[in-house]
Amino acid sequence: MIRRREDGLGNVGEVTLLDPSGARALFPPLGDIFGAIHASDASRVNGRILRDALRSACQRNGCELIVGDAELASVSESLIEVKVGSTLVQGSAVIIAAGAWSCYLAEKLGFALPIFPQRGQIVHLDMPDAYTGDWPIIVGYYDQYILTFRPNRVVCGATRESDSGYEVRLTAAGVKSVLDEGLAVAPGLGNATFAE
Repeated sequence: MIRRREDGLGNVGEVTLLDPSGARALFPPLGDIFGAIHASDASRVNGRILRDALRSACQRNGCELIVGDAELASVSESLIEVKVGSTLVQGSAVIIAAGAWSCYLAEKLGFALPIFPQRGQIVHLDMPDAYTGDWPIIVGYYDQYILTFRPNRVVCGATRESDSGYEVRLTAAGVKSVLDEGLAVAPGLGNATFAE
């Protein structure tokens, strides 16, 4: 981490080696661990708030929000037409920002993007008797994480399911995997309330 910071990744802050009791002082639900590395300036983003803020900022600056399924209507050397419902939008360029669906738009434009859907199941827990807002992000165990949001939300996740297609749903095995991994690292979360 120190080398990453020196190479320009300045958002990690102070890097400190913690013993087990020091780690539990920062994240009380932790179980038995050998120690931890704490990066003081690591942060998290609430995706829902970020999405809404970006949408609002765009609209305040003259962007028109068109909600619906978009499809390329026609493509030529100088004109691209995109249809959303009954609305036709024309332009000389298009920015592909369709997430896991970007590969389909690229294909219609004549090139391939190595992008595919991946389902990530996440569990939100509430800890009404604890203020979790200053607890650090827990990473480094398998491929999952634990992070918190004020005042008492704990988020555990996520599965990484490359064979899920575009099917958005929780599965018993996915939720079990997230809870098993989260509770193995932080058994003190066992009494939390399942929120979503």
